Amino acid sequence: MSGFQWGPNERELVEASRDIGCICEFNGAATRALGHVVAGTGKAVDELTVGELRALVRANDPDAELPACLR
Repeated sequence: MSGFQWGPNERELVEASRDIGCICEFNGAATRALGHVVAGTGKAVDELTVGELRALVRANDPDAELPACLR
């Protein structure tokens, strides 16, 4: 084993990709609801920061109470 240890930036990158990537696993109703929430921000998806999008996903994730590995 190389002894490589992830630092806080590497962990945060993985967490961000997981949070945003889970959108593709939402059912249609949840995706539509998240789309309405995004529209309510007045910004296009591409205008949202990673942090803003993560917060919206977390607040509107129907499985947010489940650990990521069980989603």
